Amino acid sequence: MRIGFHTDAFNSACWDFGKCVQWAHSQGVGRIECGLIDGVSWIHGLGYQPHVALYEDPLLLRGTLKELNIPEETGL
Repeated sequence: MRIGFHTDAFNSACWDFGKCVQWAHSQGVGRIECGLIDGVSWIHGLGYQPHVALYEDPLLLRGTLKELNIPEETGL
């Protein structure tokens, strides 16, 4: 069993996805399940929702995870 978390766990903290990833890295949590937005959310646009939107650049996300040595898994 491996410990991980879903970014929904930080909805009440009003963190963005980047801050969730930073927290996971600082705590040694190597598995992150992203919340996903299909469309536009104004709360996400303000930076207060810990999800990734489909319109965001996946290469930037991949680079952020790689910098912190967080494995990229597709779940397939």
